[in-house]
Amino acid sequence: GGLGIWGAVALGAIVAYWRLHLLQKGAFFSTFADAMVPGLLAAQAIGRWGNWFNVELFGEPLSSKYPWALKIPPSMRPLHFESYSTFHPTFLYESLWCAAGIFLLLKISALFSINRGGLFLLYIIYYCIGRFWIEGLRIDPAHSIAGLRLNQIVSIFAVAISSVALVKLQMRKSGSR
Repeated sequence: GGLGIWGAVALGAIVAYWRLHLLQKGAFFSTFADAMVPGLLAAQAIGRWGNWFNVELFGEPLSSKYPWALKIPPSMRPLHFESYSTFHPTFLYESLWCAAGIFLLLKISALFSINRGGLFLLYIIYYCIGRFWIEGLRIDPAHSIAGLRLNQIVSIFAVAISSVALVKLQMRKSGSR
């Protein structure tokens, strides 16, 4: 189902919070969370290439007339897709989305006054918007509810919760930065 990234970010955040709270008295987790955004996105951009090496997590069939169409060997094609030879390279889309996010979020951070922790919330919103779209292209088996894949549902909730948290955070005095 591809829920690994959610667990990795959540567990990483918990461990980072615990580490900062116990060992770095006076350190702000929100500052650390903001600082790790570019690295998280870079790691995700690079990590998605593992799906290419493993010939997995590709999307719906895509005409071979598109130069980025991914050719899948017959033995690796999913059930009901055996007659198609080229597919959407969803790993590539997500990799490019994450790489673009590094520059976009850093630019937003430079242009606007974002309170401490806000960049991390923007990361969650940005990543989840892309993940929702990309997840909709995938054809690998996944749990679904009401026609949406589980990762799309998680993305909707994460965007909603992070958006509310970002608005509340930004309503604080800018001195809390």
